[in-house]
Amino acid sequence: MPIWISLVIVAQLLNAVVSLLDRYIVASGKIGRPIVLAFYVSLLSSLSVLVFLVGLLPISLGSFAIPTFANVLIPTAPVIIYSLIAAVTFIVALVALFQSFSLAQASDVVPVVSSVSAVVTLLLSFYFLDAVLTTNFLWGFLFLVLGTFLVARFRLSKKLAWLTFVSGTLFAAHFVVIKLLFLETTFDNAFFWSRIVITLVALLMLFLPNCCNQTVAAEAKRAGPSGIWLLLLNKMLAGLAGILILKAVELGDVSLVQALTGLQFLFLTIFSIFLGHKAPVCVGENCETHDRVQKIVSISIIVTGFVLLFI
Repeated sequence: MPIWISLVIVAQLLNAVVSLLDRYIVASGKIGRPIVLAFYVSLLSSLSVLVFLVGLLPISLGSFAIPTFANVLIPTAPVIIYSLIAAVTFIVALVALFQSFSLAQASDVVPVVSSVSAVVTLLLSFYFLDAVLTTNFLWGFLFLVLGTFLVARFRLSKKLAWLTFVSGTLFAAHFVVIKLLFLETTFDNAFFWSRIVITLVALLMLFLPNCCNQTVAAEAKRAGPSGIWLLLLNKMLAGLAGILILKAVELGDVSLVQALTGLQFLFLTIFSIFLGHKAPVCVGENCETHDRVQKIVSISIIVTGFVLLFI
């Protein structure tokens, strides 16, 4: 198995945990406003550059190169532009995702977002990265549409379906732009500046009417120490998953990396079926038998679509 596939598997397991915690944070009212939560998540993205400090240590992880400050260069105009587009698409996608989590279960939201993201990524890669569409693309596309329709028809409202579509589309645009950034410069340089620009754009959010200093401070006070520590832990896991995915994007094919995001909702389904009844009510995964049947059928169809789409 290629190392980049292993990286994606671990990353999607972490992302499944992150999705459940995101749902809990939003639904429990720890930090209730999606735009404020998106601000915190984007701001905390700057912590991921701490991995560069590891590069200062005399350690080796074999073929997995540790990012180092020695490879960070003054950004060129294309690097700045790509980083800015990646930052904006990432943050807006987060806002739509967190709004979705406030309205539905993670195991319902994530499959739709992942399906939309995978298809849009493949189409954008075809036009911008000269990717080749597979011979089974049409069948895979039809299965994804059918599976997503079943989730949307039985599990989502019209507003929620629209939010998940927007989120998936923008996440796809984010990853394709990140791939273009990797083609423009080195991984270390692209990773460093993309994280820095996301942080700067997040700080600009403080000037938005719905995300001003007073609102952010009020949300932080209401969350309390436990809420803040939970958010920090969750974003540390998300940061680690993000690094693994970015490295996989560099080493492998961006469309296949996105396709393997289907593993995330497989992990979520397993949690929902076997552990959902033990989870807090606000997590929303303590579903009934008919809910489990709907999830298994729709997700099985979506997984089949992913397999057909990318083999």
